[in-house]
Amino acid sequence: MASSRLSLALLVLATSGLAQDALKEWPQVHEAATAWYRTTYSGTTVLKIGKREITTNLEIHMEETRSVTRVHPDGSFDLEIQNERVWGTITGSQYKNPVTFDNAKNKSMHPAARAYVKQLEQTIVVTVDRDFKVQSSRRRNAEGELGEPDSHAQDLKKLDFIRRIQGPITVGMKWLAPEGIHECTADGCIELPTNNTLVGVDAKSFTVVSTAVADHQKDQEPQQKVERTLTISRQDGLLLSMQVSGSNRSPGSDKDLRMEIERLPAMATETPEALAKSVFQSFTDGDHALYGSVATPPYEMLVSFYRGALPASGAERERFEKWAASDTTATEYDARRRENLASWFKIRSRGLSDGVSWKDAKFVSAKASGLKQLGSAARANHIDVAFSSGGRMFTFKIDDPALVASGWVSGDDLRWGKR
Repeated sequence: MASSRLSLALLVLATSGLAQDALKEWPQVHEAATAWYRTTYSGTTVLKIGKREITTNLEIHMEETRSVTRVHPDGSFDLEIQNERVWGTITGSQYKNPVTFDNAKNKSMHPAARAYVKQLEQTIVVTVDRDFKVQSSRRRNAEGELGEPDSHAQDLKKLDFIRRIQGPITVGMKWLAPEGIHECTADGCIELPTNNTLVGVDAKSFTVVSTAVADHQKDQEPQQKVERTLTISRQDGLLLSMQVSGSNRSPGSDKDLRMEIERLPAMATETPEALAKSVFQSFTDGDHALYGSVATPPYEMLVSFYRGALPASGAERERFEKWAASDTTATEYDARRRENLASWFKIRSRGLSDGVSWKDAKFVSAKASGLKQLGSAARANHIDVAFSSGGRMFTFKIDDPALVASGWVSGDDLRWGKR
């Protein structure tokens, strides 16, 4: 699928002491950096079979987390990309009616939709060296185990990174990357150099425009015309936003693709009440990804945090180590986490059926029960959240909330309360 070839890029820069028209250096990323993203792919493919043309229009939305799970002593790092939700619409000359799908709501779907979801519904761990060259790309299976390096996935993930260059970089400076956009045909993939230009810098971010250029050694212009504009955070090196436009022309088909990706802003959840307000806001905004950003983090991030946060000895440490050592823990945790994310749809729908007008609802109060400090971590039994709508009071519960590195998060399924 063409959209899988046009992914995102990751650049890392210094965070202080730089002029607003230049970047001084490209330092390494930091372990435990994580963020939620929302991505939209839209495109049209026209297949040419003799005089016949078959048109397919595709729009796919995704929510995913990207987490730096490990930084190695040599400066390389592991980036775990976990897809949380895929939904969208397919139309075209071969479809009588639009095909709609959403893997967070319904696992049963049209075969055409299932093909896209199967390709995107996965977790990939990408190992990248200190110069941002992709070393390997491995898929995590349903049991949480990493598979063997996948050379094709590795080639595709090279699109997610721009190689480091040495020395200061000023606005307007251009540089040619040795690896970049791929032109893939039935005979294999050709790696085309990528021309990059630093077009802007401010206190929090910088922007790079990236385009494929001709491979003059092969005397071949790139069939796949691609332009990318990327805005990257200077605080943690993760992508803030990206816009991509691409086209591919060949005797058998024409393809046009657009992609937009945005990073969700981090929610301030320093207290249980702040978590409750964030969850409530996700309902009033109708934003599932916003809830995801304050739900339990991916397994690797949670384990890493608790290993450093819990007391070095005692009952809590023993329970945690026994839990983490189990062969089934990662799989069970992932299943529970997905159920937690899916519970958002059930609660919002239950509210609508009970007469809640979410856009007009007002937050009233939040009360945490069973608070317990665990070293630099903490947890509670639940948080009761009260709100009003149409002159009536309603409640829902946030079960097993916990304090982790990012703040308080929802630990288990949301539950509807009494009116």
